[in-house]
Amino acid sequence: MTKSKTLKIVGITFLVFLLLIIGVFYYASTKLRPDEIKKMAIAQSKAVFPNADLTLDTVEIGWGFNFNIHLAKLKLVATKDNKPVEMLAVDQLVVKVPVWALLSGRGILEIKLDAPMMNYAEFAEGNNWTYALGDKKPEEKKPEAPAADGNGEGSKAALGIFGKSKINVKLSDIAVKYSLRDNSNGEIKVSRFLIKG
Repeated sequence: MTKSKTLKIVGITFLVFLLLIIGVFYYASTKLRPDEIKKMAIAQSKAVFPNADLTLDTVEIGWGFNFNIHLAKLKLVATKDNKPVEMLAVDQLVVKVPVWALLSGRGILEIKLDAPMMNYAEFAEGNNWTYALGDKKPEEKKPEAPAADGNGEGSKAALGIFGKSKINVKLSDIAVKYSLRDNSNGEIKVSRFLIKG
């Protein structure tokens, strides 16, 4: 093989690799927009916790070989008897999405929460978490209505790009405040906690 043929093969390989990387970044930038992620987070939390509301101030995306999604001022609050009952508050939540997870639909997504504040409050019946989950009775299957703002399909497509990726959740400096039925209360602190998916 001559030197010019070798250079052509290396050049074509490099060009294909470069186009692949540019394509991944373009695809990810069309699917992972901050406003879409914010809507998706609120919709998913409402599906899991129908009696609670999620507030989220800002969403920022850091582009690179790993996409870092920064969620700032996340708060989950349930309202019981016209009183807000805070469930979870975290100033900074970071989701690390490797490019490999976007390309293959597999990989490991990392979710990191620093200093989350969780609350557990018991009521006469149940607690704030079971109340926020709502009644999980089997319902008749209803036909899906199209989203009023036309963004319902975008949320599903954005979630689908992660395919069968696993999720690891890293929590550090956790504070859990509790209030029990017998009027005892307190706080439990945990320095590190890891959930592997």
